Amino acid sequence: MNIIPKIRWLLSHTFRINSRLGSISLNIAAIAIMGVILSINANVIVKAANDGKMPVIVETGYDYNVTEHHVVANDTTNLRFLGDWITINQKGTFMERDTPFIKFASKLLNFPPGKNIVASPGDVGMWIFLITSIFASLLSFICSFWHYAKKIPVK
Repeated sequence: MNIIPKIRWLLSHTFRINSRLGSISLNIAAIAIMGVILSINANVIVKAANDGKMPVIVETGYDYNVTEHHVVANDTTNLRFLGDWITINQKGTFMERDTPFIKFASKLLNFPPGKNIVASPGDVGMWIFLITSIFASLLSFICSFWHYAKKIPVK
């Protein structure tokens, strides 16, 4: 079953996309939404394989949210490659700034700002595909608006 045409149909009827660029960006948004779903499933699979806990491969100097949902990876850990092992260094970057946009983006993407963190491939995929789907949806909305704005007669 191919779900991308169904997502595209839903989005196109929501935004009434009529321009070619809007239609292309809508296809990108539909594919990105599928990527978000696959990324979330990767995190669910690794947690299911490890008794509901996300394995973390720890490096010195990196923060990871030590909660009841995380466990330090060891030899008995299943699917280590899907656990938290990708180190992201944010020190000295724009993510350290305390601005409303950074706070909003951090909440939207579930991305802790201003820290050195450890993330999973599912987390990174989710961030990339969420950003892609947001920009593609905005582009399709702008193209749709532009398409209809050209048809409005100017007096």
